[in-house]
Amino acid sequence: MPLTFTRARPENIAAVQQVYRTIIDHLGATIDYPRWHQVGHPGPELIASWIIAGELYVVRDGVDNNRIVGAVVLNHDAADGYGRADWAIDAPP
Repeated sequence: MPLTFTRARPENIAAVQQVYRTIIDHLGATIDYPRWHQVGHPGPELIASWIIAGELYVVRDGVDNNRIVGAVVLNHDAADGYGRADWAIDAPP
C-alpha cells in the first residue's frame, strides 16, 4: 500500500478527527495507555491550531482515493510521563 506523508490543511480537520476517533475507539476496546478516552478529543479548534502552527501531518493511502489513514503532530511538546521514561537512547530534548 503506497502511503504519502504531507502537512495537513484546514480541509483535513474532519478526516483527522475521524482518524483520532478510530484510534480512541480501538484503545477503549483494548488497553488505553495514553488515556485518550475523552469524547471529542481532539476538537476541531485544537486540530486547527496544529495546522496553523505547521505541526500536523497526515498519512494518505494512495490506493484508497488518497483517504487519510493516519495523523501525527510533530513538535517539541510532550506529556510529563515522557520525561520519566527509561529511553534506550540518551538524547537531549
